[in-house]
Amino acid sequence: QAPDAYFGLATLALKNKGLEGVLIAVQCLLAAARGGHVFSMFNLGIAHLYGYGVPKRDPNLAAEWFLASYLPEGLAAVAMHRQSVGERAEANRFQEIAQRLGY
Repeated sequence: QAPDAYFGLATLALKNKGLEGVLIAVQCLLAAARGGHVFSMFNLGIAHLYGYGVPKRDPNLAAEWFLASYLPEGLAAVAMHRQSVGERAEANRFQEIAQRLGY
C-alpha cells in the first residue's frame, strides 16, 4: 500500500473544516497506520484520546496507538496513561524510554 499517500490524503481531508473531513482523515490515517506510518499511528492516538472522528473517546486504545508509533511523544503519552491507571512502574519505564529518545 502507500502509507505516505494516505497520510497526505488525511492532511488534505482536514482542510475541509467539517465533520466529514475529520471522518475521512481518520480513515486515511488508519490505512496509513496499517502500512506502518508512525505519524499516522500517533495521530490516531490523538483522535482516540479526544474522540475526534471516532465513535467515542477511548484512552486505552489511544495508548495502544501511541505505543505502536514508538515516537518519543507517543511513549510519553503512554507513560501518562499508565500513571493514570495506577501502573507507576510501567509509567516510569515508558517515561525513561521517551527521555532516552529525546523527549
